Amino acid sequence: MPGGAQPGGRATFSPLPLLLPKGVTGVAESLLKQKSFHLAAFQDQLLPGVVAQEQVQAVDPWGLSFFNINTPEDLVLANTLYNE
Repeated sequence: MPGGAQPGGRATFSPLPLLLPKGVTGVAESLLKQKSFHLAAFQDQLLPGVVAQEQVQAVDPWGLSFFNINTPEDLVLANTLYNE
């Protein structure tokens, strides 16, 4: 099954951020029907490839492709970046 891509070069992998192909909706639907809401379970079924940090930096030197918003401070930064 095509699984998508995840950035490398991090101390640990996170279920998100991922770039996902359109065809993974069936995996998500199956997990939701099983009441499995853990993103790690979703990632385990997809088996995404890892994109080398150098490859990401070549097209996104600012690292915004995999920007996460987890805190109020992250949201402020995201809004600032969006409005620039």
